[in-house]
Formats: sequence, structure tokens, C-alpha cells
Amino acid sequence: MENMQLLYESLEDKLQECPDTSGAGQAVVLFRLALEVASNDLGMASAVHLMSRLLSTTLGIMSDEEAVGYEEILHDFETKNQTPN
Repeated sequence: MENMQLLYESLEDKLQECPDTSGAGQAVVLFRLALEVASNDLGMASAVHLMSRLLSTTLGIMSDEEAVGYEEILHDFETKNQTPN
């Protein structure tokens, strides 16, 4: 998790360097990058499934559901610790 926080902070700093790009524009760029990175690691279908889970989790957080968080999603999609078939 610490590496993810460092990545988050690094990307946040990078976005601050682009004040002329709107928040929506920055979100589109980040989503595109996230989809490319995830699909390279997981394949496109799993990457899209991951994005769907992120959206569903975000909606749960917005509705104040307890026991909802992004960390649980990572366990379902983490590939570095999986044994190949």
C-alpha cells in the first residue's frame, strides 16, 4: 500500500504542473492511462471489470456503506502474487 500512496502523490504532483488542463481533462487522461496499464497487466476484459468494480465501490462510499473500500478490490485483481495456470 505504501508504494501505491507514493504513486498517488507523484501523480497528484504531476497534475499540479498542468493547471491549464481542466479537472475533467485530467480525469480522462488518468482513466486512459489506468486502462492501458491495467489491460497490459490483466487483459482488456479484466481491466474493464476492474473499472466497473471501482465505480461500484465509489458509489458505495458515496452512499455511506460500511465495509466498502478500494483495498478489497486489489486482492481480486493483483497478479504479481498469483501462481500461473
